Amino acid sequence: MDPNTILRALRQLTARIEEIDNHPDRDWSDLAREALEGIEALDGWLTRGGALPGPWGAAR
Repeated sequence: MDPNTILRALRQLTARIEEIDNHPDRDWSDLAREALEGIEALDGWLTRGGALPGPWGAAR
């Protein structure tokens, strides 16, 4: 599990969801499911004492 990869994927998903949100007729449930999986994985990683993703650690 690479927290940097998950963070990058979550940021990309966020952009895609925002894009779809501008088109209310589109279904974004698959993207939301992907985001939830990434959030759960990153939460599990951090809860077990894993290091912050690089961009978050650099902000400290």
